[in-house]
Amino acid sequence: MKLMGRDRRGVFSRSRETGGIARDQRGAVAVEFALIAVPFFFLLGSILEEGLIMLTEYSLQRGTEGAARLIRIGRPPRTLADFREEVCAAALAVPNCRTTTKPKIFVRYAADFESLDMAPSAQVYDTGLANSAVIVSVTYEWEYIFAVRKLLNPASRDKSYEITAVTTFRNEPF
Repeated sequence: MKLMGRDRRGVFSRSRETGGIARDQRGAVAVEFALIAVPFFFLLGSILEEGLIMLTEYSLQRGTEGAARLIRIGRPPRTLADFREEVCAAALAVPNCRTTTKPKIFVRYAADFESLDMAPSAQVYDTGLANSAVIVSVTYEWEYIFAVRKLLNPASRDKSYEITAVTTFRNEPF
């Protein structure tokens, strides 16, 4: 039944060529993209963030070892803030390293490695004497961009990830 050139059978049978809306393929790609896009971009973002975390971890370890070398050779920075500046100068990929006090620094010494306290409790800066065993631990708190742990475990309160760089050595006989 055509009335003034229009098909009056309704929306469910648009024309005889297509066979109705049930066989209409227009927009199928858009629907498939909408279903796949969110998980795909979340996964892609999570992979990129994990790469950034690994780069930051490597950079923090490099900065810690570079600053700890100054202690080892007998030219330690005078204060904790100066030591943090040395760490941040060598750790180029650590975000907001210089502008905040985010890197927590723990430097402690003992007469030998067996009596060295390995558990950092608070920020301490004791560089030690000649031939003393020293532990340097720098912890940076990475705040998640894509909270994968929050998605996988909604009860989790993890909003950040602690990146820790540690080095131990014996001071030179300076």
